[in-house]
Amino acid sequence: LDKRGISHADCFEKRELVDRARAAALDDSAGSTREQKAVVDQGQITDEHLRGMSARQLKELLVERGASVAGCIFKEDFLHRARQVLLPAGAVPDAERKSYE
Repeated sequence: LDKRGISHADCFEKRELVDRARAAALDDSAGSTREQKAVVDQGQITDEHLRGMSARQLKELLVERGASVAGCIFKEDFLHRARQVLLPAGAVPDAERKSYE
């Protein structure tokens, strides 16, 4: 908690510490989500941005764009679909593509 700059001097119970840490984590994730959304809205999305997103964020992005998420279960599934829909052809090196694709 100290490394993240979270005040905990007034916490006496473990539950208070956990709640404080969770609240800080939610604040951090909300900030990164806003930054990623701004990048997407500006049309400057890259493979690096996509890889930095969670499966939930990728799914939300695909649904917003009207793309089908049928058959997507794991993050790699959503990532592959997002690459197909959002990136120009050839934007992902062949070395990152799996042989069964």
